[in-house]
Amino acid sequence: MPAERWAYFLQNADKLTPEDIRRLFPDEEIAEAAGVLEMISQTPEQLMLYNARLKFQRDAEGRLQKAREDGIREGEARGREEGRQEGFLAGRIVLLQELLGIRPSTAEELVGYNDTQLHDMAEQLQHQLRSRGE
Repeated sequence: MPAERWAYFLQNADKLTPEDIRRLFPDEEIAEAAGVLEMISQTPEQLMLYNARLKFQRDAEGRLQKAREDGIREGEARGREEGRQEGFLAGRIVLLQELLGIRPSTAEELVGYNDTQLHDMAEQLQHQLRSRGE
């Protein structure tokens, strides 16, 4: 069946309007071929406008793809930095808890806290340790 559709398209493309082609051949390959035929049958001015539009579209897609990639890289870098900071704070908390003779928190317990909460917890433990030394 696809070969017959292609044969009909190739034999009759010059007699069909773009609307006829889209209606008779909804499949993507034939629609794309129809677009190419329509493009090469244009005047030089129309072809120049078509190519400019196509270049603009490709450039826009390229900029969008680059922006996505930059966003992903930035997000990954931020995630690594936040992970390092949280890891540092978690290590500090566990060390302070050990110095105070408190059961050290597990990683599973600490992972539920955000950066601010971890920082506050470390500061409270540091304060307790200083108070014991006085």
